[in-house]
Amino acid sequence: WEVWLQDWVKSREEQTSIAVTDQPTSRIRGANDEDVQRRKEEFAKQLERKRIQKEKAANAPAAPKSTSAEGIARSHHKESTEAAISRRASFYDRNWALLSPFLPEESRDKGSVFARKLLARASECPPAPERQPVTQPRSIVNGSMYPYQIEGLQWMV
Repeated sequence: WEVWLQDWVKSREEQTSIAVTDQPTSRIRGANDEDVQRRKEEFAKQLERKRIQKEKAANAPAAPKSTSAEGIARSHHKESTEAAISRRASFYDRNWALLSPFLPEESRDKGSVFARKLLARASECPPAPERQPVTQPRSIVNGSMYPYQIEGLQWMV
């Protein structure tokens, strides 16, 4: 067992790669000055290549819209998200009187910073289509619905 362990430790020491550091070569096991210098140069070249790639990426013009399925899905998602934000702002604008009591005192006025940020997108949203008022469904034949039930049904629809 001990012999096997010693052999294993010796083989691991031989497999250990030489680290690229600024340490003197006497501290790097199995390395001479040329190995260390060569590895330092390789490391410096890699750093330079990465720096150049980053600069190219930063200076590159915006990529054209993708025609791949992923790009189309991404643009569709972005458009639907923008539409949802506009609809939400329009909802807040229409129902401000109902919602403002739940806001902090300084945000209740429509001229407050919070309200202006929240309602900034409301003008972009087209008005919601007018809906037909809900009447009692034809499937309910034995009796009639109370007005509060019809209001609840209107709200769910």
